[in-house]
Amino acid sequence: MASHLAANRLILVDEQIIYTDLTPTRLEKELAEMQTPVSNDLIRQWMDEQRLRPRIIRG
Repeated sequence: MASHLAANRLILVDEQIIYTDLTPTRLEKELAEMQTPVSNDLIRQWMDEQRLRPRIIRG
């Protein structure tokens, strides 16, 4: 997962929230391809706990 996540960008806009271009659905798909299936709901819960918010990031 680290190699896939390293290619994506994280943007700190607020000191409390980090925005990422990773979506729960994309994470679910990539983890399943890595033989580590995780439900979309669990990913959303984890993202919430980590204060990660999906957002379209334009270069």
